[in-house]
Amino acid sequence: VPSFLSGLTWAWLFNPIIGPLPHWLFALGLQAEPTNVLSDPATAMWGPIVANIWFGIPFFAITLLAALKSIPSELHEAAAIDGASPWQRFTKVTLPFLAPTIVITVMLRTIWIATFADLIFVMTEGGPAGSTSTVPVYIYVSAFKSLDKGYASAVAVLLLVLLIAYAVGLIAIRRTLVRHV
Repeated sequence: VPSFLSGLTWAWLFNPIIGPLPHWLFALGLQAEPTNVLSDPATAMWGPIVANIWFGIPFFAITLLAALKSIPSELHEAAAIDGASPWQRFTKVTLPFLAPTIVITVMLRTIWIATFADLIFVMTEGGPAGSTSTVPVYIYVSAFKSLDKGYASAVAVLLLVLLIAYAVGLIAIRRTLVRHV
């Protein structure tokens, strides 16, 4: 599903007139009345966070399932024969094999989130009162609303440098995890 459509769908779900979520939150006693979560600066960021989690779960699920399937079953059998408990099999066999995949998956998802302007912009346009304005939204607004493309490009290059440093650090961590498996 394109993130633009996800943003529209989640904005509709949080709408207090036609959306179900505010009414469910009211029925559970989490809100005094059905209000728009996206219009309150104190709670507005929760809308894009929930939408982004929903958007990212399939990627994590498929990646981790593929990594789980690649672990040889003989390792679990050998650990069970040696008397390892299920927790020990998880921490000593499964987790070390999953760790490199988890690191790469978290790195990719973090980079995608750090450049994720469309969902937030569709849901809130960075408001209310700038409470959902993130660096990618700021870059978009600077480039296309304020028409200050040079400044937006400079901020984008700075974000790129930070993300490259983050990726290099995580790849170094992944290399050490792969050596220990």
